[in-house]
Amino acid sequence: MFVRSIQENERESRIFRAEVKDNVELCAGVSRLLLMDITGDFIYCLLEGDGWCQKARLLMKGDKVVIGPCKIAAVPERYRAFYSPVIPDKFTSPFYVHYSSTDLDLKLEIERMNFGPKINYTTRSLQECQQLALANSLSKVSIIGVIIDYVAEIKMPKDNICKLKIIDQSLSPGDFIQLHVFVETTLKQINIGDIVVAHGITFKHFRGKAQGTHNNKSGPLAIYSASDNETLKITSHIGHFQEDEDLYQNVVNLYDWETSQLSSRDLSTGPTLPSLGEAPHYRYKTLDLICYVAHKKQDYPDPSQSTLVLCDSSGYLFLTTLSCLLVNINEDKWVKIREAKISSDQIQFGDHSSIVVVPDWCYNVKMHMQNTIPGLETIRNEALNYLYKTINQASINQQIIVTRTRKSSVPLFDESQLLNPLEKTEFCRLKVIIIQVQPKNIEDGVFEMNDGLNFYGIINIWCLNDIIEVSVAGENSIDLFGLHGIKNRRDFINKIDEVTRLLVKGNNWVELCLKRKVVGNKVILKVVNTFLT
Repeated sequence: MFVRSIQENERESRIFRAEVKDNVELCAGVSRLLLMDITGDFIYCLLEGDGWCQKARLLMKGDKVVIGPCKIAAVPERYRAFYSPVIPDKFTSPFYVHYSSTDLDLKLEIERMNFGPKINYTTRSLQECQQLALANSLSKVSIIGVIIDYVAEIKMPKDNICKLKIIDQSLSPGDFIQLHVFVETTLKQINIGDIVVAHGITFKHFRGKAQGTHNNKSGPLAIYSASDNETLKITSHIGHFQEDEDLYQNVVNLYDWETSQLSSRDLSTGPTLPSLGEAPHYRYKTLDLICYVAHKKQDYPDPSQSTLVLCDSSGYLFLTTLSCLLVNINEDKWVKIREAKISSDQIQFGDHSSIVVVPDWCYNVKMHMQNTIPGLETIRNEALNYLYKTINQASINQQIIVTRTRKSSVPLFDESQLLNPLEKTEFCRLKVIIIQVQPKNIEDGVFEMNDGLNFYGIINIWCLNDIIEVSVAGENSIDLFGLHGIKNRRDFINKIDEVTRLLVKGNNWVELCLKRKVVGNKVILKVVNTFLT
């Protein structure tokens, strides 16, 4: 298929090959590719949502991509300059390729990447890496290991750390090595049993364990997966990762060892809940859980979140968290939940929590399956009945928090207008779901000025299937949180906490008045003149 033959289609199944001529991240959660086919014609490809943008960040100018199936949309006349490229003396399509965060069945693949010069590092076993750590060696080495634990921690925007626990044939049962990967975007497509290949790793000894570090000064890194018994393939990578026959054979050998030997080895890396039926005896303790995903309820209790029904034959629990953390979690899969707490019938995530898929051959899954499968259907039906009763009750209690603004005739925007850098309107109103107000420790955002106490914070809202940051400060924070006349610091903090709890309540909508400022190709947002009524 060529650019000139493209027509509007909700699902275009034909394959389209093109070269990436430009790659721009317009704002958080939105990227745009300029593509050229073999005839020299151009078209834009718009990608929305963290998953697609993560894939876009891997693409460089000159990379070849294979597109399809995909969605083809007509260019809106009002925003032609945004959706249609202007290339002198070249044909540009009146349509554009579109991927949204919910398009999980569509595809965009890299056909060929322009690799730089190959860098050779000595490949070491993980036992040898332990010795390097004890010797305080500064050597950079290559490693291959099986992932048995994973968590991604977001420290700051574009400053994330992925913590892996890995093993290989050289380590004793129960032993593992930690690998910390510092990245701009987290490696989300990771399951227990996946294999990591990393180059340019340095090791040190930390709290009794060997710990490897991969950062922007290290070499490339790749994650291999064989989900659903498919052939081993790279599902995520950092840098221009080069694969050769020897490397791939080493990965295959480790995978063969993994599936044959680890099926009888306990892969627990911390205290683990014996069964969900025993949850009441472990309330508020930090534990790992192995459980079965009986049901996944999207966009509940609000559009930014999803709820999982987790079962075994002894009981059920619910997990509600951000939808972006559950993209790779599907029904009828076994999962490991890392370092979570149990409150009532809910699993609560902490700062070091994660959820990853566990393969069926894993010893920890097989031990659960022996006792779970016969009684699973009864527990599953009981859990679903309870969930939908809760949903019906929540729909009765749903409300909109009404706000007012000093500015009259401020237009009510939709989400696509809000983050469009070509939209020139400075002030707008938007109805949103608020995820959280930062800093979490409110006192860190309170400071004194000549005219009294003030508060500076960041509001995380759900927009375009992603989390968007909006700042609030000065008189605007006084207005929003109702802080007029409060002089006592403790009363000031308590009032902010009270209003925050109301704003982030899962079934409440909040209408905000926002000031938009376009910087480069990004839109900066600030709350202005908004009052709770």
